[in-house]
Amino acid sequence: MINDYSDFTLKTPDCHPNVAFRVARFKLDSDVSHLFPYINARIDDALYFENPHYIKFNLDGIGCALYPDHAAAAPFLEREEALRFVQRLIEFLNDLESRMESLEPNYTTHTYIPVLEIFKRLPQTNCKKCGYPSCMAFAAAVSKGEASPEQCPESDFDTIEELLCSTAQ
Repeated sequence: MINDYSDFTLKTPDCHPNVAFRVARFKLDSDVSHLFPYINARIDDALYFENPHYIKFNLDGIGCALYPDHAAAAPFLEREEALRFVQRLIEFLNDLESRMESLEPNYTTHTYIPVLEIFKRLPQTNCKKCGYPSCMAFAAAVSKGEASPEQCPESDFDTIEELLCSTAQ
């Protein structure tokens, strides 16, 4: 069970210095990695990664990246909102911990595919038919599991699908 957290920070993301929202980062007082398969089973669209070992999911509309003993979550506009979410996350994790025996875990992991490996298999025309501003942006979205390869009508779908299947665990 998680009793507390420490090293809480709330700051603008380094990669987007001009955005209005902030990212909360904090350290948990215990290792929660044993809960990752249960989160994966309980939350739709969770992405469970083995290397590096973490799980990415949305809880109450907040994106969360949970590592064995620390986490990052966003978006937040103010500190109090972020602190309430940290408490909500801890309650969620402790509830999962208390019900583990009655829940079925999902050990399926998502494998990170390098963006350039996907990009090389795209037409590189930046046609925007996929809904993204460029082929590189689309490749990044596919790599993160936010887009599906078949969204690109100009790609060699079998080649991308082959890449995705060859790296899936």
